Amino acid sequence: MNSAKISDWMQVAGIFALVASLVFVGMQMQLDREIARVMIYQSRASTLAEISMAAASSPEAMSAAVKSSFGDPSKEIHLDDWPAPITAQDMVLGTYQVNAFMAIADNSFYQYQEGFLPAEHWASVKSTLVSIVSTVPFLQFRLEAMLDQQRPAFRDELIDILRDAKAKRSE
Repeated sequence: MNSAKISDWMQVAGIFALVASLVFVGMQMQLDREIARVMIYQSRASTLAEISMAAASSPEAMSAAVKSSFGDPSKEIHLDDWPAPITAQDMVLGTYQVNAFMAIADNSFYQYQEGFLPAEHWASVKSTLVSIVSTVPFLQFRLEAMLDQQRPAFRDELIDILRDAKAKRSE
């Protein structure tokens, strides 16, 4: 082989190496973007959970939320499948707690969907939710009220959880 042919083959090999490195860089950029999106989502979920729990622990915030939602803080609220009426304050406190819990569960499901958590992790979270919802009717009540506020994929999971919890409760 003469030096011109060797030079041609070296240029072809160089082009393939360049294309391969560009493909690798593109894949790395896509992965970095996915990681950033998941981190943002996780940060959002943590913030929502913190806000809910901070509001639940603040007497002033609780009082304002109860008054704006129910007027009288001592008003009794009757829920289906609940053994006794609950006060408006308990309803708001429970709602804050459910909101925080749902932000964390939604984050777990989102990270599972994006491939950052294994299926076993989501199955464990889902199983825990089914157990809790099947024994705490208030949680079922709040989840049903919150369904239209959830992402479509997570809403579908919550519907499955509610169905499984009802089945477990009737066993």
